[in-house]
Amino acid sequence: MDEVLVADASGRFTVDLEEPAAAGYTWMPLGLPPGIQVEREEVMPAEAVVGGVRHHLFHFAASQSGRYQLDFELRRSWEEQATDARHVQVQVGG
Repeated sequence: MDEVLVADASGRFTVDLEEPAAAGYTWMPLGLPPGIQVEREEVMPAEAVVGGVRHHLFHFAASQSGRYQLDFELRRSWEEQATDARHVQVQVGG
């Protein structure tokens, strides 16, 4: 069963995705549902090891209650083909 993130009382929540620290790959959200918006993004520094990963944090705000699926692709900005995908379930409100 997929994990479901639960937004706080204000409708805010964070999605944390690991990505390779090198080669230009980054997570990109795809077509956000109505009522969901990205407030900000953070990329945490990579581990100081070869092949290390960094954490890409997406901070969201929801303006209405419901259950949502957020879709992300891992790809280079100059390439059309994604190398990975993630689907995150989020519960906002009751």
